[in-house]
Amino acid sequence: MKKISAIMLILSLFMLAGCEKEELNPDKEGYISADALFETARGELEELVAGDPYENVDFSAAVLSLSDEIGDIYELEVAARDDVYSQSEAVEIFERYVRSTFSDSEYADNKDHYRFLVPYGETPESYFNDEGVLVHPGIYESDHLDKIRSGEIKIDSLLFQTDTDEVHSEDEYFWWFPDGSGVKMNRGNCMRRVEKERRIAGWMPRDDYSVTDVYSLPNGKNFSLEDGKITIDEAAAFCEGYFANDAAFTKDTDANLKVLKASVLKIDDETDAFLFFLTPSYNSIPFDSLNTEGMVSEFSDGNKYSFNSSEALMTRSGGVEYCYLNGLNNKVTAIRDKMTDVISLKKAAQILSEKMTGYAVFEVNDISFVYCNKQAEEKDAPSEASPSWRFSLYNPNDSMRYMVYVNAADGHCFYYRYKG
Repeated sequence: MKKISAIMLILSLFMLAGCEKEELNPDKEGYISADALFETARGELEELVAGDPYENVDFSAAVLSLSDEIGDIYELEVAARDDVYSQSEAVEIFERYVRSTFSDSEYADNKDHYRFLVPYGETPESYFNDEGVLVHPGIYESDHLDKIRSGEIKIDSLLFQTDTDEVHSEDEYFWWFPDGSGVKMNRGNCMRRVEKERRIAGWMPRDDYSVTDVYSLPNGKNFSLEDGKITIDEAAAFCEGYFANDAAFTKDTDANLKVLKASVLKIDDETDAFLFFLTPSYNSIPFDSLNTEGMVSEFSDGNKYSFNSSEALMTRSGGVEYCYLNGLNNKVTAIRDKMTDVISLKKAAQILSEKMTGYAVFEVNDISFVYCNKQAEEKDAPSEASPSWRFSLYNPNDSMRYMVYVNAADGHCFYYRYKG
């Protein structure tokens, strides 16, 4: 890679200022058949690595995170779901999931540990007495099941929790919003390995276990879980199938969860675990997800975009130990004809280079193909998601990372900055 002087470091602050909307004509060169996206992108990345075509972008260590199962590509509309479970259906699913997930627990069939929560800020007037005192606390136990099933008592979430009054060593936890807005489950095994006094509700894997490495998918590398060796790809496939079938927390959807990355946690000297980073996907194309470090700038084009970020922990090959899911309450619909041509990775790389400063060499870490979900200006209006190339970059001049997008339909380029 050609070396570029790092003088005028201050100019790196403006490195992507030119990333403005510039639509391309599909009749120009740079478009490929959408059906050949996977095969073409692999070869084009090899050319970018070997050819070293740009003075301001270094592709030598770039990893392509692209599924070979990509299906038809569309522009999408994303709206709030209207086909949610009834309360009767939700209670049945909740009880079945608790019994199956916590089958080895003495508490699984004990409904004393079931809780049903009233929507926050929507406590009905009937829950107060004539003096305005709240008679029903908004958290119901199993003796109200009949009224909950019938809808007489309105709830928004269901909770199974064993650490109801104090911290103890048998904690298990499952909190579910049937509208798809949130799920948190913890079987408690990993938390109990570390002797600390805390409650299970707020526990996350990174509280106790450090990340030894992070891998993009696909990846066939083997690791030793509690019950033996398994590849990242094999474990990820199980995890995706688990949420699509065994733990279907929403009604039928075209946007199943897909694993984007795998963090490897060291449980002990001989045992690893996978902490998977997931997001909804459409035809195996994932929706954009926020990196774990968070943003330090707004989007360069002035628009606002939505993210979906979830995680799941696997310590054994045949089960999920912990999960925290959100953003499952969206209905995804194709709104235009199937895209027959999209901007190639090679063309997207050219757009990227042209829009960036010549006073730095940006190191490309990861390249992926995602749906960017642009928020509507009107509140509660449906948003539109467009297929885009996503480049994760590092600039050694300012020690900042950049997430840069090139719309695969029209070449529109935008970015945000983040630490890492």
